[in-house]
Amino acid sequence: MNKLFLGFMAGAILGILYAPAKGSKTRAKLSNAGGSIREGWNSLTDTVAAAIDNTSDKAEYYASEAMDEIEDFTSEPSQKSF
Repeated sequence: MNKLFLGFMAGAILGILYAPAKGSKTRAKLSNAGGSIREGWNSLTDTVAAAIDNTSDKAEYYASEAMDEIEDFTSEPSQKSF
């Protein structure tokens, strides 16, 4: 998805640069495109940060569960039958 977004933005910028328009209009279009890129980048970084936080929380939860299981297992008396 990253490559698709970057390709789209590169194509949009190149299209703006090669389209016949006044310099002031082209600069305004580039400024707007820059804002769109910034918004897309911020959205992407927010999504990645949320995924990292979620993964970290899950890892912490499973590590805690594993430690509880180990403690339960080691604290139970062994039931050997002879």
